[in-house]
Amino acid sequence: FDLHLGPCYYQDIWNVDTFAVIPAYKGPVFLLHGTLDDIVPIGYSEKTASVYENCVYRTIEGSGHGFYDKAGEYADSLVIDFLKHLAACGA
Repeated sequence: FDLHLGPCYYQDIWNVDTFAVIPAYKGPVFLLHGTLDDIVPIGYSEKTASVYENCVYRTIEGSGHGFYDKAGEYADSLVIDFLKHLAACGA
């Protein structure tokens, strides 16, 4: 994506066990993953969704790492629905 990150980006997270840290967060999580993502394997999101205590996990069939056009509109609608639900629940 032509995004250049400095070495501190990697150094700060290199030895962090993400799946050990995740359970400490108890708030709501919305996780969205494209089924054809060739950058982040979908298995990471599947595992992540199972570790968070309060997670809504959705996939977008046929989408990659980013959501564009119809998939982008669908992703936007899923996020908006999630936020509306949180607002209605007072979260």
